[in-house]
Amino acid sequence: MAMNKAALSDESLDQVTGGTILPYTPKSGDSWTKLETEFHVTAAQIRAWNNLPENSPIPIGKTLDIYY
Repeated sequence: MAMNKAALSDESLDQVTGGTILPYTPKSGDSWTKLETEFHVTAAQIRAWNNLPENSPIPIGKTLDIYY
């Protein structure tokens, strides 16, 4: 799957290094803080990449695209 950098905000692009997508499916017990630490990105970036509203809860069971 090719990355569409035009769809990302400037803030989101700050963390995109190789343009590779890592699909991740959150499970029970995951939190935005855990994902931020594990993937070295912000929750805001993950939300932007996946078209999730600001302050949305982590979508358990929905595969998220995480760019690195």
